Order: sequence, then structure tokens, then C-alpha cells
Amino acid sequence: DMAIALFEGVVLAEMGKDEQAQTSFKTALSMDPKAKLPFDVSPKVEKNFEKARAQVEKVLAPLRAREEDERKRREQEEARVAAEA
Repeated sequence: DMAIALFEGVVLAEMGKDEQAQTSFKTALSMDPKAKLPFDVSPKVEKNFEKARAQVEKVLAPLRAREEDERKRREQEEARVAAEA
């Protein structure tokens, strides 16, 4: 699904349908934020893709921060339980 969304985004961007390309790129990047374009593309398409990546990263940043805080809290709790044992 991610690869299809990337290819779709490339085709749409090449056709000048930037908003639709952004939607496809965001769909792919929401599945894998580290995704890369499947082949070399024009600078215009690359710019469109990176714009989508920046927007997805902005949305995912608070979620990642919460996940990291939760992971640290679990580690601290495990360390406390282990020290008590």
C-alpha cells in the first residue's frame, strides 16, 4: 500500500496535481515516516515529497514524544521494582 501511494504521488506531482500528490505522499509517509521515493524523480517532485514529509513529521512529533515519555516511565518503574527486589 505504501509503495502504491508513493507511485501515485509521483504520477500526480508530475501531472501538476500538487494537492493530490501531497495527499498520496502523506498517506505513504503515515505508513512509514522514513519512506523514500522508489526511483529518481525531478527536483519538483522531490520538493513536493519532502514538503509532505515535513508535514507528517510535524503531526507525528507529539505522538513520538509521548511514546518516548511512556517508554522512559516504564524503564524507571522496572528499575525501581528491580531495586526493591
